[in-house]
Amino acid sequence: MAKFFIRWQLDSNKVILVSLSVALLFAVLGIQSICGSVLSANRTVGVQIGTWATYSVSAEGNMTANLPPDLYNISYFTANVTEINGTTVTFQEVVTFKNASTATITGSVDVETGSSNMLGGAGGLIAANLNQGDLIYTGSWSFTGATINGTTTRSYLSSNVEVCQFNLTSIQGTVGGPSYFYGTWDWFWLRDSGLLAEQVFNITSVQSGVETWVYGDVKITTSSVPEFSVSLILPLFLVLSTLVVVTAKKKLIK
Repeated sequence: MAKFFIRWQLDSNKVILVSLSVALLFAVLGIQSICGSVLSANRTVGVQIGTWATYSVSAEGNMTANLPPDLYNISYFTANVTEINGTTVTFQEVVTFKNASTATITGSVDVETGSSNMLGGAGGLIAANLNQGDLIYTGSWSFTGATINGTTTRSYLSSNVEVCQFNLTSIQGTVGGPSYFYGTWDWFWLRDSGLLAEQVFNITSVQSGVETWVYGDVKITTSSVPEFSVSLILPLFLVLSTLVVVTAKKKLIK
């Protein structure tokens, strides 16, 4: 199985998910968010203490290997940033299951190296403002050697926002044969904050003619401070500029 695959592991009392959090966005026309602290030319923490985000979790299939036993029973979870120390971000997650029970876990991720004590992996948060070709993490902990495929605009939190994306396809064996593995993973991170906006995975495994599969989608649904719409930045700037000019003219006439 591809080394980038998030290896889900948990005991009967804990649910481990990727760490997620939301940044307060102040960037307008290329101005960097003031809630992050510049750590190096390409490595900026884009989240702040006290922000939160809620994510929906949907999964279907019959695969259980390398997946959490409770994956199919999770409804949603809320993540809160509790501490930032250098490039390391600590967060708390409250997971809500379909039967309304909950579980609370904590963990951290280093947006520079990818080091994380979360069993779910570090892919929930990367450095802010990465560009195509930039390493997702500089260390060998997670996504070793993987780079951002590109940036694009997608709709999240009712806004059009710029995202960094990474796509992975893994094939082992001959697809359609008696034994093979085929999996695709798609990650989308909010570029301004480095926060995961969505992860989609679709995996099929056939062993001796027996097929198991899983399709999953983790997606941001609400946050304490929604991302600012890229499509509205220039129009808003023009409107504000017009208001300033009109106000100034009225004062001159008086």
